[in-house]
Amino acid sequence: MYAIKVTQEDVDLNNLQRNVNDILIYQELPKNWNGRNDFQNEKDPENYGFFQYIKPNFDKETQRLGAIHVNKRYINNVLELTEEELAERLKSKVPLTVKNMHFRIALINNGISIKSINDEIDLMPNSPQKEFIITMWNHAEHYERANTELNAMASQLGITDEQLDGLFLYTLNL
Repeated sequence: MYAIKVTQEDVDLNNLQRNVNDILIYQELPKNWNGRNDFQNEKDPENYGFFQYIKPNFDKETQRLGAIHVNKRYINNVLELTEEELAERLKSKVPLTVKNMHFRIALINNGISIKSINDEIDLMPNSPQKEFIITMWNHAEHYERANTELNAMASQLGITDEQLDGLFLYTLNL
């Protein structure tokens, strides 16, 4: 693989829709460059600013690629994700919906009994919202993570947003 740091001459001669100082990465040398139609056969591409690009191995779950450095080759720094980046990455994996049965199994396997939820619903004052929650709880095929009633019920049971995300994530393994 090769990379080049774009110059104004590169932009002008190659009609690049890129900014000066952008770094372009190529699997192989381009066929055409700076007016040459046989550039891929160039024996000394460094003369044109092309250097070998080495993409380091990294753990995509806990690391990210940082800036690219040049020293007769281009290589990225590997950076550890911050706590915020790790949390955001985990949040992005939370499914938007889960099956009712899977959600109930997740609750049970995480120490929350179905009876405790039914008891909490029973303690609610009679209202259209209670009827809605009973219907949703007993008959919904899927639960949506963004559902207002689900989030309110979780809060009433002392389940935090992070724990609710964890329950939704747990269902991915069922």
